[in-house]
Amino acid sequence: MAWEQRPVRSPTSPPLASAGPPGAPVIAPAREWPELVIDVAAVAPQLLEVRAEARRWMEAVDVPADLALDMLIALSEATTNAVLHAYPAGSPGRIRVLGRREALEIELAVEDDGTWRDRSPHHDGRGLAIIDAVSTTAEVVRGARGSRVVFRCAMPPSTTETDGRSAGGPSR
Repeated sequence: MAWEQRPVRSPTSPPLASAGPPGAPVIAPAREWPELVIDVAAVAPQLLEVRAEARRWMEAVDVPADLALDMLIALSEATTNAVLHAYPAGSPGRIRVLGRREALEIELAVEDDGTWRDRSPHHDGRGLAIIDAVSTTAEVVRGARGSRVVFRCAMPPSTTETDGRSAGGPSR
């Protein structure tokens, strides 16, 4: 009986690609990316930490710097809208920011449990237009249980799906 030498694997090693018939191409499993979950009070001072945490997450999932900047601008607009419009003055609720990377797409969502209030006369109302301009797709859902703004951006075609690095080297 023949035996096969296999590399020693630690419990934290990524799964090995399954072997097919001899000579068949080896297909590595899709990379699992960590998700972003932030839950904070819907008050302006929290937004700085939300952006900082989202920036760290985007670095961890290999989002190129120029795309990360666009997404942080859109995230800032969405979270600011939740702070300004979701809850009555003096009654802040909470906002949640969720992020995920799937293959070559990054998705961010901002959720609140408030009731949407129309903007005040001194408000410029450009936030949703900015979100739409920097994202591939964007949607706003408002309901009795709160609002959800979801926007997605495509990764540049030079970024590989499995490791987030461009053909020319690291994306950082």
